[in-house]
Amino acid sequence: MGFKSSGEVISHAIRTEGIMAFYKGSLIPLMLNSPACSVLISSYGTTKRQMSAGGVLNSSPILQNFLAGGVGGSAMSLVATPMEHIRIRMQTQVEGQGAAAYSGSLDATIKIFRNHGISGIYKGATVTLIRDAFGFACYFAAYDTIKKMISGNSDKPPSTVQTLSAGSVAGVALWAARD
Repeated sequence: MGFKSSGEVISHAIRTEGIMAFYKGSLIPLMLNSPACSVLISSYGTTKRQMSAGGVLNSSPILQNFLAGGVGGSAMSLVATPMEHIRIRMQTQVEGQGAAAYSGSLDATIKIFRNHGISGIYKGATVTLIRDAFGFACYFAAYDTIKKMISGNSDKPPSTVQTLSAGSVAGVALWAARD
């Protein structure tokens, strides 16, 4: 079935599957998003503390944050890869084109593991690793740098608005680095 525009795809999805078509494959990401973020933040924090304690790049905080963010993003990809893979498999099923391969996220996970083993679950790991390592390296480097710039490098903690602003800019850096 060929579609001529994204509007046709959206209309077809709503007509054949309802609004829930846009949420297919969301169960696994919903379950794994918190652990993935926990792995990211703890890996970043641990790496940054170890680098600081060892005197590694203390004279270049932006590079220290960049490297620690890359380690955090790499660690996160171990959790993110299966969640991304399952979500994509679910979302690319098109109803009305034969029987669906998977009835849900859990069914997809079980079938992929049964047929392809752990390597099937981690299909796309290299791309996810590169995307997350570079993306979060840019994110943490941007966040810390912008936060220090807008707070005037003072010793007092940045305000909520300054923190939110730094986070917004860092979010753009993450998005730009990943796309």
